[in-house]
Amino acid sequence: MGQDLSSNGLKRTDTRAPDDLGGLSLEYSFETLQAATDGFHDRRRLGSGAAGAVYRGCLRGGSDVAVKALFNAGPMDGFEEEVRTLSRFRHPNLVTLMGWGQHEAAKYLVYELLPGGDVIGRLLKCKRGETGFDWQQRARVGTDAACGLSYMMNCEPKAFHRDIKPANILLDANGTAKMADFGLAGTAQETSPGRLTVEQVAGTPGYACPVYMQTKCVSEKSEVYSFGVVLLELLLNERPAISIHGGKIAYPLRQIVDPGREGALGRALDRLDAAANWPVNTASEVASLAIQCVNGPEGRPLFDTIVPVLRNLCKSRPPGGSSSPLGPAVGQRMSAPAVHSRPPAPASPEQRALAEVVLECIHAEGVDLASLPPEQKSIGIAVGSSRHISHVLGRQHQGDFFERLVPKRELLTCVSRSHVELSWEAPSTTVSLKVISPNGLIVDDSMVTDGCSATVDFGMRLGFRMRGAKESFLELQALLRSRAMVASGGSHPAVRSATRTSSRSSLPAQSRQSQSTGTGSKSIASQSSGSSTAQLECFHASGTDLSRVGWHDRVIALRLDRDTEIGRQHQQGFFENLLNSEPQWMNFVSRSHCTARLARAQGDGPVKLEDLREASASSMVLKIENHSNNIIFVDDKAVPKGDVATLHYGSRLEFAAAPAGKDVRRFLRFELRPAPKKSEC
Repeated sequence: MGQDLSSNGLKRTDTRAPDDLGGLSLEYSFETLQAATDGFHDRRRLGSGAAGAVYRGCLRGGSDVAVKALFNAGPMDGFEEEVRTLSRFRHPNLVTLMGWGQHEAAKYLVYELLPGGDVIGRLLKCKRGETGFDWQQRARVGTDAACGLSYMMNCEPKAFHRDIKPANILLDANGTAKMADFGLAGTAQETSPGRLTVEQVAGTPGYACPVYMQTKCVSEKSEVYSFGVVLLELLLNERPAISIHGGKIAYPLRQIVDPGREGALGRALDRLDAAANWPVNTASEVASLAIQCVNGPEGRPLFDTIVPVLRNLCKSRPPGGSSSPLGPAVGQRMSAPAVHSRPPAPASPEQRALAEVVLECIHAEGVDLASLPPEQKSIGIAVGSSRHISHVLGRQHQGDFFERLVPKRELLTCVSRSHVELSWEAPSTTVSLKVISPNGLIVDDSMVTDGCSATVDFGMRLGFRMRGAKESFLELQALLRSRAMVASGGSHPAVRSATRTSSRSSLPAQSRQSQSTGTGSKSIASQSSGSSTAQLECFHASGTDLSRVGWHDRVIALRLDRDTEIGRQHQQGFFENLLNSEPQWMNFVSRSHCTARLARAQGDGPVKLEDLREASASSMVLKIENHSNNIIFVDDKAVPKGDVATLHYGSRLEFAAAPAGKDVRRFLRFELRPAPKKSEC
């Protein structure tokens, strides 16, 4: 086994060591590594993967280390290559290999401990609102990683990492970034000093250079491509690749930026991660550099060009006229380099509370998603202050959205009118999903059938597919946004768009109704003074101060001996306007909810229209027939679907809901009243 060299259990390798690795690095005994990690106890585990796990360890001398245990390492090639590469290179931005070990089939690598974790974890926590990760910290990560990679590329012979991604960039206690995980690393061949030809393509989808994947030839240009993807991820905080239906892969970052098409810089700047508060000029320079890196190989810069650009951005402070961050922010951020600033405090429970639920389309059969703005390929739901909230998804509720993303009629019919119900309890961070369609729903590649529920996690995929089909024709990804995220970065474009739609008041609500039903474009006032006999006037809308709502926008005009259809389809924008503060109740207003018919009470003779407005309360009646599964109330009496009720002047019509078995909530209340005279309008 070789002679023990120190009290730490270090020993030089003997003939058992593969290819004399002991001449390159120190070998640790298995007993030493076992003692350092408390027997590789679960509480010491920092992370795990398909091949093994990483454990926090403490050597007998007091040194903190990270022990990478490869339980399914297979052949020694990758293990030896990592030892050789890291033993050869010593650089502040490359992780330091302290030694290695082996025991039976398992192999071990001992590194310096980097307590800051990996960059992908920081990005994910920032997206969830759990911690901050500002633009200065991200710019420094890019600079540090580029420095380490540039050192490898400019050594003789060149060395290639072959798996550049945020998961392989680790942070020390001071925020310094270091490249790690050199299991796929290789050295350029003597016959071709600038490249390495491999037998098998390796790396991570979304980051690997397409040219390398086709030719199996690694070069500095292919490494620059991977680094450019990392820069874009630091800017936008969007994943380069995600698994979707049928084992296929979607590339959301490339879809958003589309670097090969004109306008890529603008598209990148439009989707910056607002939580980072990128200054305009800085973001523009980094994005321009990143786009150069991921375009054709002939136009890609080399690392010795990339490093000075990024280093200058970290050293310089944004000038006064260009330091404003892209996107809304709360307060001013310090412009000192990240190394001198304290990390942001963790978000409080109130800040972590749910603010928005966004379902973003990541796959739509036959649709070019890259050509659509975010608000047209996402469903945005603002979480209100009410304790229990539910929101239904389906063709009846988001008709335009599904028709836009499912152009084939035979597929569109597979999306039910009411397909899925989302619900949550304020101020929780947890969202529940319940399928309410016989068509079911694919949740992260598993079928959830009618009546079954699941918890919605950040990044969860929801798929719609035809019965018997193996792949989904439409796939949405869930983004749960906290109050902290919305406060620092503003609402998601889909939520802003929904809010604008619901509060639309450029036309009176009744004008929109008359246009949709073909009765002309007169305002409610002109209708009332001309042919309107009576009206249903809203006197209560949950969460809304009706004193701030114009009279025209809270009445439904009724004409004598005419059917008036009532529902979202017929009074477009009317109900949304009344329920703007608590839009969850819109789920309980059907597109065609009921029909109202105003008539004279039996026994009355012919009456002129002008005399009707002076008629007694007993001279007019309104018949209401409910067409909806959602009940209505007339003078406190429930009117289920198919029933008819009668209203007199002063009677009340109420829209009600009983979400998820809760007590009935009457969220909209109307009173039947005579139409006012023209002078009263």
